[in-house]
Amino acid sequence: MPVVLATISFSEDLNPNNYKLDTLVRQLSGKENELYTIRQKALADINKDTLFKLYKNTSLNLIPIVTNNAKRVYVITGPQINGVVLFGNDYLFEFDSDNNISDTRKLHKGLISVNSEKDTAKTVLASMHSIYPNTVSLLQLQMCARRCCMKNSRHGTRV
Repeated sequence: MPVVLATISFSEDLNPNNYKLDTLVRQLSGKENELYTIRQKALADINKDTLFKLYKNTSLNLIPIVTNNAKRVYVITGPQINGVVLFGNDYLFEFDSDNNISDTRKLHKGLISVNSEKDTAKTVLASMHSIYPNTVSLLQLQMCARRCCMKNSRHGTRV
């Protein structure tokens, strides 16, 4: 069983200068163990299922979330190259009360890559993507918003 080697706590404003580091080694709490368990089950399924697509210079990031008795693992494609924002190629695992996978689905059909480098010759004014019907929830939209919220080096604003 894994252990926690260190804990970093941030304030709600996520100011990188305002954090607390606790290096006390400890066992996983009940909630942490549940998050770890469903993440590992999703990872095992990804490694054996052909539903999941891995594009060049990307990686799949697993985000376990347990809220209101709903257990989910979101799989979001992340870039391995700086200055690139990716939209799509994301998936959702849902789990039952015994932490068994009850549903797996693809949330977006493809992958859109947008260059966000400040030295790029072109400025991206807009991009668009579509989703499969009946797959959007407020939580999924929040996950997408967090993923898309990055510092725009050209304008100093959020995109």
